[in-house]
Amino acid sequence: MHDLIIIGAGPAGLTAGLYAARAKMSAIAIEKGISGGQLWNTAAVEDYPGFEHIGGAELAQKIEEQARKFGLEIINETVQHARRASDHFSIKTDQGEHEALAIICTAGGSPVKLGVPGEEKFLGHGVSYSAICDGAFFTGQDIIVVGRGDSAVEEANFLTRYGGVSL
Repeated sequence: MHDLIIIGAGPAGLTAGLYAARAKMSAIAIEKGISGGQLWNTAAVEDYPGFEHIGGAELAQKIEEQARKFGLEIINETVQHARRASDHFSIKTDQGEHEALAIICTAGGSPVKLGVPGEEKFLGHGVSYSAICDGAFFTGQDIIVVGRGDSAVEEANFLTRYGGVSL
């Protein structure tokens, strides 16, 4: 029985785990992919406190190292479901079951990729999946938003403060 289970070990999950471990809680983070999450797909980070410029992979590693230093255990399993028992939570994964008094879900997200030629090659070098994170890198340049629904409109609206104007 753990004090805390964190579902997801991206920046939010690792930060939650760092603070839980520093507070001497028995905490584990369950991550289906790689610790650091979407940071691994980010070439440069310029909006993280304490770093004017740092590579996404480097930042992911630093956050993970710090969380582990304080005692966070990170396990690579895929969460299948979580359920509340009378006085605790039970998390079933592809490799077993874990129990805790509390859970934090920081599962994050994954970008929907187009699968077009050059998309992977130019990821971090012109192709981006986050307007808020990467918009400033494209100041004064022509910007194209590809997507659907409200989120694409919101991203495009946000990017109007950075991109060049052409009619």
